Parts: sequence; C-alpha cells; structure tokens
Amino acid sequence: MSLFSCLHINWDIILIARGLNYSQRKIRKKQMNELMHVLVDRVSKDRMVDYIKTHPEVLPRVLELAASNEVPVGWRACWMLYHYLGKDDSRARPSITRLIAAIPGKIDGHQRELIKLISKMKLDDEQEGAMFDQCMNVWESVKKIPSTRLMAFRFIMSVLQKYPELINEVNYIAQDHYLDSLSPAIRKSVSRQLEILKVK
Repeated sequence: MSLFSCLHINWDIILIARGLNYSQRKIRKKQMNELMHVLVDRVSKDRMVDYIKTHPEVLPRVLELAASNEVPVGWRACWMLYHYLGKDDSRARPSITRLIAAIPGKIDGHQRELIKLISKMKLDDEQEGAMFDQCMNVWESVKKIPSTRLMAFRFIMSVLQKYPELINEVNYIAQDHYLDSLSPAIRKSVSRQLEILKVK
C-alpha cells in the first residue's frame, strides 16, 4: 500500500482537477511523495525546514495539509510551517482564513500547532474576531491538554491587551474551573499574566 493510500489522499484526482497533464502530474506526485516522507518520518526540525527551503514549490501543498484532518501529517505540516515561515509571511496570508476555520475538530496537538502558526500572522479584523472565538472555545474546553489551552490563552491575552474595552473578559476566563485543570507551572504563568492585565 502506498503512502498516499495510507493517508487517504488521491493526488491523481487532485492534480487532474488542477488541469495538469500526465508529465506534470508525475513530477508533482514525486514531489508530494517526498514531502509526505519528510512529514511522516521522524526527521529533525532542521531537515524539515531545509526540505521546504530547497523545494518552495511544495509550500501551497503544506498549507493545505496543515488545514487537513490527516494524522499525523496535519499537525506536522503546521510544525514545519511554524519553523519555516517568517513573522507575517506574505506567502501564508491567502491561507489564514482557512487555517482559522480548520481549528475545530482537530486533535489537541494539531490545534496547538495551528494556533501557534496563525499567531505569527497579522490578522484583519474579521480574522482576528474568528480566531478569538476559536481560542475562547479551546480555552473553555478544560479537558484539552494544557499546552493547547495555553496557546489559546496567549492569543486571547494579546487581543485583550489590544482592546481594553474587552477587559471584562478577564474575569470570565480567570474563573477557577478554567484554571484547575492546568499544571501548576502553567497555572502560575496564566495567573501572573491575568494579574498584570487586571492592573492595567
């Protein structure tokens, strides 16, 4: 069984739909197969970043995979992008809305990597509002792993600092039942940030 079959991705259908001829599809499938092996195999961060640096043509596919439900390819694509793309990288901007919309339903680790990646980008007002809502949903889901909730919390805090009129939200997100499931270290960090914001 091919790697594509294991991941439930039929690249022939995708590439035909994009109007590629047989020779173009053959080249693109070879690129995708290499990319999949980089994402699935346990390779170092440096090797992953080096691969996309030397094969920038795969970037649109990596962005698509980052928003997909493929496990573990989806969250590893996010991880690769986070370490490869610069802050507010223009190449990622066309995908921001789709990445935000992809957060619900993902496994916790994938959500964490999506939030980290999106947080590197400059969002317009609509995207920022949608991202705030997504992160509030993650923060309120107390059964999620603490590292994912912490990433959501950091984005929420960045918005609250930007818009003082939302300061009343602090009391809501600081309720004990949202903090109790956090590890002691993360809870201490969150509490400290909440106190700083309240003082402001």
